[in-house]
Amino acid sequence: MNSVNLKNSTYQKVGGINKSLITPTFGYISVDLEEKQMYYFINNNITVKQSGIGHAQLKRLELFKKYKQPAKLMTTDYNRFLSDALAAHNLKATDIVNLFDFFGGTETVSPRKFGIDDFHFPSRFDVKKIDDHYDVTENGRLNCRIVMRKDKPDWVESVTYFDAAKRIIQGDFWDSRGFRALQQLYDRDGHIRVRRLLTANGEPFYESYHYGKKFDANDTTLCRLINYHGTDWEFNGVKELTQFFLDELVKRDRARDEDDVLVSDASLADAWALVHMRQPAFKVMHLHNNHSNNSDDVMHGGLNFNYEYSLNNFNQWQGIIAPTASQAEDVAKRFGDRPKTYVVPVGIVPDTLMALPKQPFDKRQPGKIVQIARLSHEKRIDHAIKVMAKVVKEVPNATLDIYGYANDDSGKIAKKLVRDLQLQKVVSFKGYTTDMDGVYNGAQLSILTSSAEGLPLSLIEAQSHGVPLVSYDINYGPRDIINDGKDGYLIKSGDIDGMAAAVVKLMTDDSLRAHFSDAAYQARAKYSEESVWQYWQQLNKDARQFFDKLKEAAD
Repeated sequence: MNSVNLKNSTYQKVGGINKSLITPTFGYISVDLEEKQMYYFINNNITVKQSGIGHAQLKRLELFKKYKQPAKLMTTDYNRFLSDALAAHNLKATDIVNLFDFFGGTETVSPRKFGIDDFHFPSRFDVKKIDDHYDVTENGRLNCRIVMRKDKPDWVESVTYFDAAKRIIQGDFWDSRGFRALQQLYDRDGHIRVRRLLTANGEPFYESYHYGKKFDANDTTLCRLINYHGTDWEFNGVKELTQFFLDELVKRDRARDEDDVLVSDASLADAWALVHMRQPAFKVMHLHNNHSNNSDDVMHGGLNFNYEYSLNNFNQWQGIIAPTASQAEDVAKRFGDRPKTYVVPVGIVPDTLMALPKQPFDKRQPGKIVQIARLSHEKRIDHAIKVMAKVVKEVPNATLDIYGYANDDSGKIAKKLVRDLQLQKVVSFKGYTTDMDGVYNGAQLSILTSSAEGLPLSLIEAQSHGVPLVSYDINYGPRDIINDGKDGYLIKSGDIDGMAAAVVKLMTDDSLRAHFSDAAYQARAKYSEESVWQYWQQLNKDARQFFDKLKEAAD
């Protein structure tokens, strides 16, 4: 085996002082020149209800699996229900690496029920079941309250401990895999002062202290790893902890003959840690939306806060991914051509869907229009509602179903607007759904009213099911997906009357809708698995050259 030696960086301080004042030295690692590349798609969390970025990551992971390119999801938030989210998306524990599971040694813990009988209370305690919890008392004084999981009533969810004055002094919380994973210690006023994470064996491996100033948004004043490789490590916040995690992961993978390509899908959360890494990795910042707050002036407008730090440190990345050629060109013009900006679509039409027969229009629900979007201000749900107020006057059977969860007050505002316009029988809020195939197969038309996008998954998914599209012509994405006048219509951004007219035109002409549907089925091929995979090849090649140069320099 041909090999070279790479010397790792030596950590003496990572956001704080090594408590034991021991400086671990990791020495030299023998690396196979035929190493494989491991891709990590980074987000802060995975939940049962995924955002558009989360869905894009899941589809990308499946694509990489198909072509046998090693890849995993990476999350940096603590989530004791992570295994439930993985199961909801048919993922295995080996499909992901989480920061806290990494340090806690709980990456592959198998689920095991922990129930009320596993506490083994002494006889002096009285345990009484009340609804979904148990109260544990001693001589009439409430000692603790045990809450059971709603989805698994015989599994413990949490235990809350009380002092003699019935104040909460401690809370213990169980991981969904069945072990006590989190402890929270409270002061006399009920504020959390210490959070402690536990291994599956009950040993503490992480602590955070919360004594920030009264009006600080983040009150974490210190966090530390306990007995990590025999040493306690202290960090001045989670950003430095995340940096340390990334460096340790890269070292672990290099020992396994893997070179890491780190794709940042959640730039706001992880950019600082990635930029400040000490270990060599091919780091890529992935744009999922307009990089500018001003979609009419992307060359000079203020930066989207999600990407501001990353773009202000543009040359610290090995690459940038933009989902459309037009955005890639704008990014290169504004920030330069080093590093390279790659064009990689975020939407992928699975081969299984491509192989299915077309959905006949007589099988679709008459008058059904859909919009798939989070209920947030940039999606301009109010525009869609105002469009429907005009459409229903010309197309009485037209209805709009809106699918998506709310993450600000936009949901309440939109529902109030529906009531004010007396459109309760026209516009329905369906919330989050996992049956998107059923939604699109029943739809006659899909609309998009956002103020800015990257490459809207909702349009790609609708088009892949043969659904005609009407969208505002915004930066970026709609004009890359829609062939104006052939499989949909592009409308000037903010033109409610224009969008209403386009919707009426399609919804009153069965032949035109059917023609647009046939064209949509044809257009989806550009987002097939094979097509999208080809977009990744230049980045993959450049990453290989990056690592080869590192090895040559270290040889």
